[in-house]
Amino acid sequence: MQPTLHTLGWLACVVYSTIPAFWLLIHTRVDYWRSRRRSPYRVLIPVWIGMWVLLALITLPWRTASRYQDPWTWLPAAALFVVGLWFYRESGVSFSEQQLYGLAEL
Repeated sequence: MQPTLHTLGWLACVVYSTIPAFWLLIHTRVDYWRSRRRSPYRVLIPVWIGMWVLLALITLPWRTASRYQDPWTWLPAAALFVVGLWFYRESGVSFSEQQLYGLAEL
């Protein structure tokens, strides 16, 4: 069970760490993406998935590394998870789904 959790955690980190780069791909070239006839996601999504693969290959040697193994470290982690979920919920109140997904820019 533990190796599976390590792998899932590593994969989640790979995906989440590429979100800022995906955001920069859209927001730094909004005019370019708007000028395209077809959906820009036909290009952006494969590029983003390519980022996942590249980052996974780079970090593959460290996927099983564990910095902390003490059970008490779950206390601050749980607090951070709760704050993160609260941020997600609050952003949904202030922004529409289209804004959260970047559709308003494209």
